[in-house]
Amino acid sequence: MTDTLQRNVVNINANSFDRSRKSLTAAEAIELLHACRNQAIEAICHAWRDRNTQIEDSLLANADQSPTLETRNLYYAAQGIVHNRGDALTLALRKHFIETFESRIRASGTARNDTKPGALSMELALVDEEDFEQSLALSKAVARLQFDSVEELAALDQRISALMQDPQAKDERNPLGAKAICQAFLAACEQLEIGSQIQLVLLQQFGFRIAGDLPKIYQRLNQFLVSKDILPSIRVGLAEHKSRTRHASVKTGATQTENADQQDIFALLLQQLIGANAAAGPSGGAPFQLPGITAVASPAHIASLVGSLTQLQHGVVGTVSLGNVPGFDTGSLQSGSVNILRDIRSAGLVNMDNQVDAFTIDIVAMLFDYIFDDRTIPDKLKALIGRLQIPVLKVAMLDKQFFSKKSHPARRLLDEIAAASIGWQETDGYNAQLFIKLDSIVQTILADFSEDVEIFATLLDDLLEFLSAHQAQAESAVEQSAQNIEAAERAEIAKVVVADEIRRVTENLQLPDVIREFLNGPWKEVLSHAFTDQGEQSQAWQSSLKTMQDLVWSVTPKRNTEDRLSLVVMLPDLLKHLREGMNSVQIDPKEREIVFSRLVTCHAAAVKAGLQLQQELQSGEPTPGISENNSPETTVASVEINAPQPAAPERFELDAADDMIEDEYTDLARSLKKGDWLEFVHDDTDMRLARLSWVSSMRGIYLFTNNEGMDALTIALPRLAARLRNNEARLIEASPLTERAVEKLIHRLQSKAA
Repeated sequence: MTDTLQRNVVNINANSFDRSRKSLTAAEAIELLHACRNQAIEAICHAWRDRNTQIEDSLLANADQSPTLETRNLYYAAQGIVHNRGDALTLALRKHFIETFESRIRASGTARNDTKPGALSMELALVDEEDFEQSLALSKAVARLQFDSVEELAALDQRISALMQDPQAKDERNPLGAKAICQAFLAACEQLEIGSQIQLVLLQQFGFRIAGDLPKIYQRLNQFLVSKDILPSIRVGLAEHKSRTRHASVKTGATQTENADQQDIFALLLQQLIGANAAAGPSGGAPFQLPGITAVASPAHIASLVGSLTQLQHGVVGTVSLGNVPGFDTGSLQSGSVNILRDIRSAGLVNMDNQVDAFTIDIVAMLFDYIFDDRTIPDKLKALIGRLQIPVLKVAMLDKQFFSKKSHPARRLLDEIAAASIGWQETDGYNAQLFIKLDSIVQTILADFSEDVEIFATLLDDLLEFLSAHQAQAESAVEQSAQNIEAAERAEIAKVVVADEIRRVTENLQLPDVIREFLNGPWKEVLSHAFTDQGEQSQAWQSSLKTMQDLVWSVTPKRNTEDRLSLVVMLPDLLKHLREGMNSVQIDPKEREIVFSRLVTCHAAAVKAGLQLQQELQSGEPTPGISENNSPETTVASVEINAPQPAAPERFELDAADDMIEDEYTDLARSLKKGDWLEFVHDDTDMRLARLSWVSSMRGIYLFTNNEGMDALTIALPRLAARLRNNEARLIEASPLTERAVEKLIHRLQSKAA
């Protein structure tokens, strides 16, 4: 076993580079590099092109399985590009691979023979480090290819470094490496002006499809270079290892993605961490091992290590209390407020006999670094999570899928505790009960967890049941707030609709002042009540509108016998509906009787005016006393007929900042989902966390509450977009805590290695 491991160790001693440089001229080295470049890109393009049909089938299958229209459309669009522009994409891939290759060769100093360690140019790097989503997708694709080709690529790194006369030109800086290939593919997508989200879908498929071929491509390149006497003593990567697990390239759909991620996340973290340590300089020039080559700890060692951690969990080291161990702060372990995992390792409190153990502790320690830095978790609850450092480390030692499997019970429990902590305040009621529940869960894990991770699943179910019961109570409070907002919205909308209806019925008509006052007073209340309480499709609303129309018609001059007879017939029902309407809004009976008294006068005036107009038309002369400025003596001053005055249009109360601006911030506001948390900032000091609990379908009013469904904050869509635009509101990441931490850890290690 020891001999096998020693044969698999790659020595990167600088002497190997010196020996290679002495045997080749610069021109010969460039010729060999170009030969490798041409072999590699031809094989990669061939592998990609030959699998276009499989890629299209996979994308269509993914589209059929997608739960949302947005992701379904992404897969369909990607399939269309492969089908219609596959050849153009392949040509662009070839072009950018060659350009990037040449750029890296020139930057290494081979062509100018001005070698400087670490002088590799990054000018053409295609990954924008600020674009985290693309960077993460690139990381996963690169990790997948590196994992499948780890031995072949380790040897090729050394040979290419020798040809480039640059000992640092390895790993991600290898112009034939996995990152160079994936970056060239993204550049090809950019050249064809493919959308950024579709690029990520295609990159994922690209990684899947060439993963099975890349080890063979690298193997042939290694054999070619060995035949040219380039580091022939390195035997790793010259033959395919049948025992090494490969990613199955025939799988499709979501299962393929999940399996691939579960296979490579820990390997990626380990590889990046080893690479970062190696970049810092191996101590004493000693060789180190790469992921996939490192020895696997024996079951006995794992059991011993977990046993030691269990003792620490209970506060002892062997038979010695932690309080008597020099160089270790027992209070830090009990408080949970600081990261103690590195202290455990440096104090020698656990027995580690291989590199993977040390790196696993480092990875879990960095994971908790990000948890402690999370601004959304209150310090008191963060300390509870911090007390789980040793149990989580034990889980990671026992099961490396903890890093990859999002449904792992230990991960889910951490995620649910963190999610429940957002918006927590040190108050009574639910918040006090939540703290007691979380504290009980932590105490149970510390007391009872040894090796059986099922305890996390049991406690997760218990926590979810507690949160579900509270959610029902919070929903009740939210529902009451939503009903109040809806009522206010309907009243606001009713003001506009009712004013418009009154204006529509009365415009261009000469009406008595008392009728206009009645319509814009008591009857406006009747219409608003019907619209607000029962809606515009209700019988009450339609009947109130019809009554208003009949009233207006009843007080206009009746010029013929037919109109006068119609007035007589309709009056009983009209008076009845007017009385019912005023009763519905509880108009004072005395005021109601005054209305009816004045209405009698108006009707009499309408009939008399109609008769006089009829006589005037018959005689051809104006009738005295009936001119526009001279009303009949029987018409009281309160029913003088005047020209209509149009009412000013009404609108909702919105200030200038609420004018709708269609941009990415308005789109972000529209895309918010129930349960999303936002941080509202006032004067850079006053911050408030609030959860979106409800959105109105009428005016787009957003209702935000605290974690109890109380302390409501309402805001309209334009104002919410304005706050997002002005950085007065920030969306809190919705992804689970451990997923965010793992992604940030990958990104940090990759950036450090670059």
